[in-house]
Amino acid sequence: MIALIQKAPAKSLSTGAYHLRQSGVEMSDRARESQTVDGVKVYPIPEWEGMYSVSKCGKVFSWGSWVSNQAGETKKRRKPRWLKPYDNQGYKQVDLGSSPRFSVKVHRLMAAVFLSASSKDLVDHKNRNRSDNRLENLRLADAKGNARNRSTPANNTSGFKGVCWYPRYSKWVAQITLNGKRTCLGYFHSKSDAAKAYRAAADQHYKEFAS
Repeated sequence: MIALIQKAPAKSLSTGAYHLRQSGVEMSDRARESQTVDGVKVYPIPEWEGMYSVSKCGKVFSWGSWVSNQAGETKKRRKPRWLKPYDNQGYKQVDLGSSPRFSVKVHRLMAAVFLSASSKDLVDHKNRNRSDNRLENLRLADAKGNARNRSTPANNTSGFKGVCWYPRYSKWVAQITLNGKRTCLGYFHSKSDAAKAYRAAADQHYKEFAS
């Protein structure tokens, strides 16, 4: 059996530590094996079947587990419950297992169950909210697509993505990055006009990743 998650003891692991390698067909078949908890449909997480499930709104449910002490002796069984995620640089993360415990970001679990994600796939949050793990807000992306859907930089003075002030001409300039090169789209008296030029170019070249 191909392991969905390469397990290594740690209190906090990066997304890259989890190798989601299950085939698309197997994942899709398992995702259809849903159950209902508190009126919410949940789907088994590959390689954690019978232990953990996740809903399409990004809630992770534990079906209960045996808790071991430091000597490896089983003490008791935890009751079924919804896991409470915690923050990791804006992402929601949960712990699976107990001894050892494995930390994984919720959007990676969602991608494995519903999007047939592999370890090489990047998962993009469409609305750029890292904590919003609803299925409709997630999509697979390559590095370019993921980068194109970033928020406006903090040092941006125009308030519009792709627009900045050009002192030499005393105008606003619209720019877009294509194939790793910055391309000038023109100079404008109004920053809103510059923003329109950027948006048109982004829609043309970035498609669904335009933002």
